[in-house]
Amino acid sequence: MHRGAQLCAQPDLRGHVSFKPTNAGRRPVSTALGAMPDNIAIVKVGTWLYGGTAETPVDIVSLEFDWGYEFDKAEGQLDSGDAPTPLGPDGCLYYVRFQHALSPATPTWPDSTGFNTLEEAMRFAESKVDGGVRWHDKVGA
Repeated sequence: MHRGAQLCAQPDLRGHVSFKPTNAGRRPVSTALGAMPDNIAIVKVGTWLYGGTAETPVDIVSLEFDWGYEFDKAEGQLDSGDAPTPLGPDGCLYYVRFQHALSPATPTWPDSTGFNTLEEAMRFAESKVDGGVRWHDKVGA
C-alpha cells in the first residue's frame, strides 16, 4: 500500500479538529486527479458539536478508487511497490469529510484515508471529535 496524500487529524483546541495534508501536492486537486464524477455520492451525514456548542456537519462519501493513491500517482509521488488500497465489498472506499461536508461538487479533498466499509468510516469520524457524531437516518436530514 502507498503512503498516500493522507490528511491527519491534528488536535487544535479541545473540541476542535483541524486537518493538515501530510503530502501536499504542487497542483490543484482538480488537475492532479483528472476526471472525477461530476457529483460524488454522499452516503452518510451526521453532525457534531464544534467547541461543544455549534452543530457542524460531517459526511461520508464513497469513491470507486483509492483517492490518495490516485493523487500520489498524478503527482509522481508513488514509491516502487505502491499499490492502491483494495476496494471494499461494496466495490468502493468510504472517506470522511469534515471540511467539505455536504458539498457534492468535485473534485473533493477527503479528511481520511479510504475505509473498506461504511461502519469503519463512521467509527473513524466519531473518534476524531469530542462528544462523537449524531448520524442521521437519511442523507440530507
